[in-house]
Amino acid sequence: MRRWGKLQAAFGTHQLMILILVAHFTLGALYSVIIPLWEGHDEWAHYRYIQHLVVERTLPQPGQQLVAEQGMLDESFQPPLYYVLGALATCWIDTSDGLRPVVNPYAFTGTGEGGVNVAVHDPEVEHFPYRGTVLAVHVARLVSVLLGTAAVWATYLTGRLIFPHRPEIALGAMAFNAFAPQFLFIGSIVNNDILAVTVSSFVLLLIVRAVARGPRPLDLFLLALGVGLGIASKYTTLALVPVVVTGGAIVIARESKAKGLLASLLDWGSVAGTLIVGWWLLTRIPWMEQLAARYFWPLQGYLLGVGRHLPHLDELPWHLIPGALRYGFYTFWASFGWGNVGAEVWVYWFFGFLSLAGALGLTVFMFRRPAVSLAKILVCLLALDLLCAIALPTYRELLMHRALIKGRYVLVAMPAVSLLLILGLTQLGPKHSTRALVAAVSVGMFALALITPFRYIRPAYAPPPLLPLADVQRLPNPLHINFGNRAELLGYDVGQGRVRAGQAIAITLYWRCLSEMERNYTVAVKVLGPDYEEYGGVNIYPGRGNFATSLWRAGDIFGETYWVPVSPNAPAPCLGRVSVALFTADLAQEHLYVLDAEGNPTGRNAIFGRLKIKPEKQPEYAVGRPLHFELGGEVALVGYEMDGIKEQGETLSLRLYWQALSKMDRDYTVFVHLTDKEGQILAQWDSQPCGGAYPTSLWDRGEVVKDEHELPLPADMPAGEYQIAVGMYLLETMQRLPVFDGDGGRLPNDQATLDAIISQ
Repeated sequence: MRRWGKLQAAFGTHQLMILILVAHFTLGALYSVIIPLWEGHDEWAHYRYIQHLVVERTLPQPGQQLVAEQGMLDESFQPPLYYVLGALATCWIDTSDGLRPVVNPYAFTGTGEGGVNVAVHDPEVEHFPYRGTVLAVHVARLVSVLLGTAAVWATYLTGRLIFPHRPEIALGAMAFNAFAPQFLFIGSIVNNDILAVTVSSFVLLLIVRAVARGPRPLDLFLLALGVGLGIASKYTTLALVPVVVTGGAIVIARESKAKGLLASLLDWGSVAGTLIVGWWLLTRIPWMEQLAARYFWPLQGYLLGVGRHLPHLDELPWHLIPGALRYGFYTFWASFGWGNVGAEVWVYWFFGFLSLAGALGLTVFMFRRPAVSLAKILVCLLALDLLCAIALPTYRELLMHRALIKGRYVLVAMPAVSLLLILGLTQLGPKHSTRALVAAVSVGMFALALITPFRYIRPAYAPPPLLPLADVQRLPNPLHINFGNRAELLGYDVGQGRVRAGQAIAITLYWRCLSEMERNYTVAVKVLGPDYEEYGGVNIYPGRGNFATSLWRAGDIFGETYWVPVSPNAPAPCLGRVSVALFTADLAQEHLYVLDAEGNPTGRNAIFGRLKIKPEKQPEYAVGRPLHFELGGEVALVGYEMDGIKEQGETLSLRLYWQALSKMDRDYTVFVHLTDKEGQILAQWDSQPCGGAYPTSLWDRGEVVKDEHELPLPADMPAGEYQIAVGMYLLETMQRLPVFDGDGGRLPNDQATLDAIISQ
């Protein structure tokens, strides 16, 4: 408290307010520089709207689409106010360079593995000093920063009105608003959400002032203007309507005692009349007909559609609300990029703790005496503002049967959130510690706001670090595969080389650029089964989109890890291989062919490596005929199953059950021989276990493997008794593993003899 008192004495309340505004503007400008172009939700579409106004000097025509890029939405249906401001700020800039985003087609896959960036960023184009379109975008971003700063100021003014004798609450709420990471992010990119927040903040201020001091003609006019500007900003400001109506009712109730009910009704009737007259003029003035047709008649249709569903509320998917609110909570506090860049878990726990503590403190505040006071009435008005801001997008999501409340839609209630939270926190401790608590929260929020762009945002869009050739020369699995004399796959790493079906495996590839490329090629990394069928894969731009091939320079070397999911339908346990290809993402899918040492194409993809695909659950076998033979101390034959009596020309089905006694580093071949009483071989079948699909070097110690063999019987096999002899050998040397029986005795010919079969 003493430190806060000294700080307040040194600067004064107004000086602290200015300091927070400057800090917010500085941080906003910093965010706007660090965030790459187009990496805010629909930023390209918002900027195209501004550019259209600058170039065409007219609003988009009904049905006109301004954005044609794959995966990017069009925003030309939005109300025009924000874009008019952006156009006024950027009209002096020459944007004839025609710069457009190079879209990362894998950013919209929904898995996150395709990369967080929606566009390929060329540092040579986007670097400072800014020019052309890049300059225009950054200037438009500064407009957003200014709007956000104005909203922070409105939060302070609202707090001073509600708590005139407690400036620390207004300053604390102002700081909390100013340094909230999501608010800073939205306020530093090109989007109309920030204007909706700013207009809503001042409308809330005017409502609070009308309730606290009584309605004045200027305030009522500004309030009507603010509601109109809100509708011209974004439809999320419709959440203010219940707040305005409730605030008007409160004022009428309070003022009717002093001025009379009729006078109060006339005051607020002037607000409604202004809106009605404004709407009428909007639809009658010739040059406004286009505006009304494109933006406000659709709004009217939207409201009518919402009203039509009200009698059918029981049919809405209410069970989606918990998930929707949870998503809304996360994205309200810290959700960057296109909603695919988050913070660490502790950040959300921090805001969750503050929210719970603030709610508890508000409960204490509301139950304190006196039972009814002006401050409590205004706090209830703030709570209504928050509830309406949550209810509107929630209802919209329910109508669309979705569970994704975007937190940025609720930012229109950011002043209310900040004031309610700080007020609640100040109720939980002794009065003499209130200022210290507010100061601690403010400093903590500033620290979080400062580290966010460097810890969460910038790393998400950073290309992989380049590696020296000396590091790559020590790779455990060198390859040196040439893709069209453009790129070389130097080597790979699959870690332990184990993956369970239904899960993902980390495959690291090391690349070298052989020559620069104008086109962006997709890296396709797939896991193949023993039959060379694909059982999982990812398509991605290198660097998770941040280092597309058009950005490579000759000699660049880097490594990248790809998390490749493996289908639960893979024939596990089995051998897996890695396939890598490079191709364009267009319909033609032009490949960079793999070249041999002479430069001749050998195929579209490179296949290499070995990995073990394990079953989702280790199978347990009920062996029909258990036995025990040990082979070289490495593997044991623990049982078998065989079909019944067979005749000439048929196939004998034999199932062997092996158990690995140790981890083997070699691949052994299984032999199955049909012999007569003299040991003469009449039929045989040699193969690696499971028909080569599951080599012994992949077996784990203690693992039991079911190995099926189909042994064709000779067509001229006479009737009699026959035996099955099995064993293993190393193909390179033809050396058999020694076979021992249960007593430790070595068997002749190093083969285990199974029960006799009889052919008739």
